[in-house]
Amino acid sequence: MEQAYKNFFKIHAGFPKFKSKHDVQKVRFPQEAIASKTFDELNSRMNLTTKIKGLKFECSDRDKEYLYKNKGGIKSITIIKNKAGQYYATILIDGDLLKTMNTPIRNVVGIDLGIKTLLTLSNGETIENPKWYKSNEKKLKKLQKQLSKKQKGSNNRYKAKLKLAKVHETMHNQKIDFLHNITTKIINENQVIVLEDLNVSGMMKNHKLAKAIQELGLYEMRRQIEYKSKWYGRDLVFVSRWFPSSKTCSCCGWKNDNLKLSDREFICERCGLVIDRDENAAINIENEGIRIIGQRLPEFTLVDYPTMDDKEAIPLRSSGRLKQENDAYVDLRKFS
Repeated sequence: MEQAYKNFFKIHAGFPKFKSKHDVQKVRFPQEAIASKTFDELNSRMNLTTKIKGLKFECSDRDKEYLYKNKGGIKSITIIKNKAGQYYATILIDGDLLKTMNTPIRNVVGIDLGIKTLLTLSNGETIENPKWYKSNEKKLKKLQKQLSKKQKGSNNRYKAKLKLAKVHETMHNQKIDFLHNITTKIINENQVIVLEDLNVSGMMKNHKLAKAIQELGLYEMRRQIEYKSKWYGRDLVFVSRWFPSSKTCSCCGWKNDNLKLSDREFICERCGLVIDRDENAAINIENEGIRIIGQRLPEFTLVDYPTMDDKEAIPLRSSGRLKQENDAYVDLRKFS
C-alpha cells in the first residue's frame, strides 16, 4: 500500500485501488521480512517470518537441492492463491543457474504445427494432440450447469465454483507439463530448431478453428522453446509464415498451388513423390532453416538440399533478438 501511494504522488500513477477477494490473492515477502532460517531441510518446511513458519511445501528433488544450496541468495518470496484454492510460492533467487544437457543427436530439425497432429518433425516423428479440453468437455459442461443454478452469494455457489476451478487448474497443469516434456525432448535431441513464425492471434479470428487452436497452447510452446534454446545454447530459426511449406515438394521444389486443406497427402506431378502433407511441410521448413543459416553464416557448409524460391521466403531474425532475464527464478511450487 505504501509503494502504491508513492507511485501515485511521485510518478503520477493511478490511485491505489481496493483489492477484491475474488481476484487472485498474493502477498510478497521481501528479503528484509524473510526469516533468517528460511528452510527446515529435514522436514521440507518453509519459514516466511518469525510467526509464519512451518509451512510444508512440495517440489522436485532437483529444485530442493538448488533452493538449499542458494538459500542465502533469496531476494523475495511471493505466495499466490489461485481460484482453485491452491497455494504456490514463487521464489526469486540470485544464484548460478547451471544448465547441462546431452550432446544433440541431430543437427537440424524442422517442425510443422497442426491441430490433429500437434507436431510433425522433419525426421518423420509425430506427436499427437492430447485434446485436454475435449476430453473434459462433458465434465466442464456439467459443473458449469450446476454453478449456474446456484444462488449468487451462497456458500453452495462458492463450492460449485471451486469444483469448476479445480478442473480447469488440472487441465492447465496437464497442458504445461506435456509441453515442457516435448520441448525439452526437442531441445535435447537437436542443435538447430526451425519453426514457423505463426500469427496465432490472427488464426484465432477463424471462429471455426479458434477453439481447437486455443487448446493447443502454441504461444506457450514457442515461449518454452525460445528460453530453453537460450539456456542450452541451441540455435532457433523462424521461417516466414508466408513460406509455402505445405505446397512445395520437398524433393524437387515443384509447387502445387491447388493444394487444399482436405488433401492429407502431397503428390508431386514432377518427380512423383507421395508423402504425408505434414511431413513434407516439416522437411521444407528444415531446408528453409538451413538456407537462412547459410545466409547468416558464410562459413556454414550447406547440405545437399533442393533450392527453394527465395522470392516467397521472407527470413526473420532468429532467437538472438529474444530477451533473457539475468535473475534465476524458481517455478511455482505447491504447498500441501
